[in-house]
Amino acid sequence: MTSAQLRQQGVSHKTQRGRIARGLWTWHFGTVVTQPAARGTALQDAWAIALQLPPGGAVSGQTALDVWRPTNMRVRGLPRLAVVPAPHAPRVDGVRVLRLAPIHKNSVLWHSGIPLRTLGHTLMDLFTVLPFSEAQSLLDHAMQLRWIDAGMLRGLAKTRLGRGRRGARIIRRLIDRASGGTHSEAERRMAALLKSSGIRGWTANYKHRATSGRVIAELDFAWPRERVCLEIDGWASHSDRRAFESDRARQNALAADGWTMLRATWAQVTREPAPLIANLRASLAR
Repeated sequence: MTSAQLRQQGVSHKTQRGRIARGLWTWHFGTVVTQPAARGTALQDAWAIALQLPPGGAVSGQTALDVWRPTNMRVRGLPRLAVVPAPHAPRVDGVRVLRLAPIHKNSVLWHSGIPLRTLGHTLMDLFTVLPFSEAQSLLDHAMQLRWIDAGMLRGLAKTRLGRGRRGARIIRRLIDRASGGTHSEAERRMAALLKSSGIRGWTANYKHRATSGRVIAELDFAWPRERVCLEIDGWASHSDRRAFESDRARQNALAADGWTMLRATWAQVTREPAPLIANLRASLAR
């Protein structure tokens, strides 16, 4: 509960401070937790923040990501954010509050009675406040996990690229990077390595289809004529059991269709590229 709500229930400031000092109650994102066991989950954090927002406000940032993607969330230490309609400017302990005008209804979803920014808009909110290097790492992670793609990024950015808008320059740079045809920094480096090695005929993010037209797999790099593909195992790969099983099923389907699949890690791409390039040349020459 907020301190104001407790006062409305007849609990004075002095009583609140005394119970907090004795460890009976605790502060949590500017709210008073009267049951210590009620702290700790993403939903509880989101509820504590939402209690202090004006009508039309919503929880964003790390807290919203933890709610939307708790099982494959591998990015930590991101800022906790909230968005509020201008001209409101509430203070929330431990939370950066962004004033937006307007806040579109389709950018907010209600979860367990809590207004949360959608996953896409949460990412965009973070992109506007993070340094470029951190924003790029987050974008790579989000694209590898298929939370967002270049088309979605461009669509979500339309209302954020006006002159003087917060984070517009960084978002433009992110769009340029995402539109390059690769999903991650490792894939971008692999593309540069292929070019510098003189290996041609490849397509990035190649969609291999069954005779029915259904997409069997999207391949990081593919040489369709030779039926060879190269997959980059980024640090977000196989982040959960379902992704692992899906990846193995896709690999088996490609093998049954006559494809040779090679895999490369970040270390191989950045530190030991020679053996990787040699194996790739040998596979393409068969």
